[in-house]
Amino acid sequence: MSIIHEALKKAEQEKNYPPEQSGAGAILPGKKKTPGRTVFLGIALAVSMALLAYTRLVRKPQPVSTLTSIQATDALNVEKNPEALQRIAVRLFEEKKFEASLATWEKLTLLFPTEAHIYNNMGLALKKLGRREEAFQAYTKALALREDFPEALNNLGALYLAEGRRSEAKKNLQRAVELSPEYANPYFHLALVAEQEGNIQSASKNYAGFLERSPGLDENLKQQIEKKIETLSQ
Repeated sequence: MSIIHEALKKAEQEKNYPPEQSGAGAILPGKKKTPGRTVFLGIALAVSMALLAYTRLVRKPQPVSTLTSIQATDALNVEKNPEALQRIAVRLFEEKKFEASLATWEKLTLLFPTEAHIYNNMGLALKKLGRREEAFQAYTKALALREDFPEALNNLGALYLAEGRRSEAKKNLQRAVELSPEYANPYFHLALVAEQEGNIQSASKNYAGFLERSPGLDENLKQQIEKKIETLSQ
């Protein structure tokens, strides 16, 4: 089951909870909480928290989805072929061995201290381990090295959103869209921001934008998001 599918299912299950029971502390404790949110916005926040994992692991120059499987000889060739170490880090992350993945990305920072994508991927591992402030630092470092990095902007925006810092979240997510208009993930997070702001039209538009840029999306998940758009339009 995909992260988004789980998030939407969770939101549906929690639709009768009072607004403050949005699940905001499940991943990141909110620094700012606004009382009196509607149940609808509480649902949106629950979705946003569950969606923090819906971010992109990046390996220069290819997206992780196109990486080849790790070879048995990779571990023996790390010094001669640092790309092998990156494949190991990706594999460990996909196997949910986040401590080991993080340790591998940290080794890579010693080999490539100015490679932004390594710090972005460190941020993902740190977030999975609950080391939130360090994840912020890793994404910030990635963006200091490469300002025009849509994946890092999306990931940082998602963390800001989790803490209820909508202004910072929106700024980073909008910048990600400006840099990479066909990158789907920021549209989903922007839809969540819009829901929390009560901007239903913008939320619907961004959910639709996410769908338009996700051609390989699971059909069941696609239908759930389409239903959500329909609900927003009512």
